[in-house]
Amino acid sequence: MGVAIAHDVHAHVPEVLAPARDVPDITPDVPDIARDVPDSGRRSRRRKAMSRPSRPRALPTPGGAGTSRGSPSKIFRSYVKSAVPEHLDRERQVAIMAKKKQNQKNHNPSKVKARILALQKGFAGRQPTEVFDVAGTPVQAGQATADLGNDLAPYTATDVAHEGYEKTKRTRDAALPATLEHLDALEAAVVARLGSTNPDLADFGMKPRGTPHRTAAEKAQSAEKAAETRKEENAAHPPTTPTTPPPGKTV
Repeated sequence: MGVAIAHDVHAHVPEVLAPARDVPDITPDVPDIARDVPDSGRRSRRRKAMSRPSRPRALPTPGGAGTSRGSPSKIFRSYVKSAVPEHLDRERQVAIMAKKKQNQKNHNPSKVKARILALQKGFAGRQPTEVFDVAGTPVQAGQATADLGNDLAPYTATDVAHEGYEKTKRTRDAALPATLEHLDALEAAVVARLGSTNPDLADFGMKPRGTPHRTAAEKAQSAEKAAETRKEENAAHPPTTPTTPPPGKTV
C-alpha cells in the first residue's frame, strides 16, 4: 500500500509543477541604473584602493614569535642583526660610536688649538707630580703640560706667520696706487723713446702697435710718385717698333 501511495505522488508531481513553468514573466524590464549612474569620487577612490594589491605580510623574525610589521628595510636589519653573533655586534657598535665621536670633534685648527689650551690650563692647575693614565701610560701633570706645549707650538707659529702675512698684505695694498702710477710713467717713457711700433717693446713686456693705416692724402701722393716713376722709365727706354718684311719676301 505504501508503494502505491508513493507511486501516485510521483505521478501527480509534474501536474503540480506544470503551471509554475507556464506562468509568464511579468517582471518589467528595469535598466541597470548602477551601471548608468557615474560613480562619485569617494566610490572611485574606494574601488581603486580595493583593486590595488595588498601589502605582503612581513615574515616572522627568527628570534621572536608572531609577525613583525614594518618596512622591508627594518625587517632586513632585524634578520641581519639576529644572524650576527653577539660579540661581533658589540664590536661593531663600539666602532660606530668611536667613529661618531671622531666625526663630532671638529678638525678646524682653531678648535684644536682651543682644546690644547684648555687641557694645558687644566693640567697646569694640578700638582706637577700627579699621575694620569694616558692610553695605558702613567704621565705626570707637569709632563702632560710640557707635551701640550709642544703640540701648541705649530699652531702658535702658524698664527704668527698668518699675522705677518696679513700685515704685509695690508702694506702691499696701501702702496698699490703709487706702484701703478710709477709703472704707467715708466711704460710711457719707453714708448716715447723707442716708438709705439718698435719690436723692441716686447722686451719690456709691451706689445708694439701694427703699421698705421694711410690716409687718403698719403695714398694720392704715393700714386703720383708711382706715375712719375713709370713716366721716367718709359722715357729712358722707349718701346721698339718691330720691322715687318715686304710682302712676298721672307726674312
